[in-house]
Amino acid sequence: MNIKETQVSNMSQNEPSTHDVEVVYKLASGKYVTVEVSPEVKEWLETTDRKIRTQSRQDRRRLGFVADVDTLDMKHRLLQEDTADTVMRNETYRQLFQAMGMLSELRRYRVYLYYFHGLKFKAIADLENVTGNAVSRSIRGACEEMKKIISKL
Repeated sequence: MNIKETQVSNMSQNEPSTHDVEVVYKLASGKYVTVEVSPEVKEWLETTDRKIRTQSRQDRRRLGFVADVDTLDMKHRLLQEDTADTVMRNETYRQLFQAMGMLSELRRYRVYLYYFHGLKFKAIADLENVTGNAVSRSIRGACEEMKKIISKL
C-alpha cells in the first residue's frame, strides 16, 4: 500500500482547504487503484497494515506444524490415478505426519521450514541466530529419528 498526501480544496471559499490522502492499492490482477481518504482513515489503514505485517513476521518465526493431508494431496487429486496408489500415498503422509509430531518442537520447526517451505540451512540459522551446521545436524538427526519412528509404525 502506497500513501501519498494531496491537498484537496473545499467547494466553499470560506472554509479552509483540507488534506486528503491518496491511497494506492495493488490488486491481485496487478492493476493499481487510487482512493482519496481522510487523514483519520489513512491513520487507521497504516495501523492495520502494520499489524498485518507484524503478524506475518510473527507467523514466520513461530510456524506451528499443522498436519493437513488434504492440502498436500490436492495436486495429486487432479491427476487420474489408481485408488490403491491414493490409499498408499495417504498412508505414507499419515505416517510422516505422525513421525513429525513425535519430534521435538525445534526439530519439527526446522524440518518444516526446510522441506515444506524450501528454506536453506543458512536462512533457518539466520532466523534462529545459530550456525548453519547446527541446523544441518538437527535436520539430519530429525530425519534419522523419523525413519526409526516410521519403521516401528
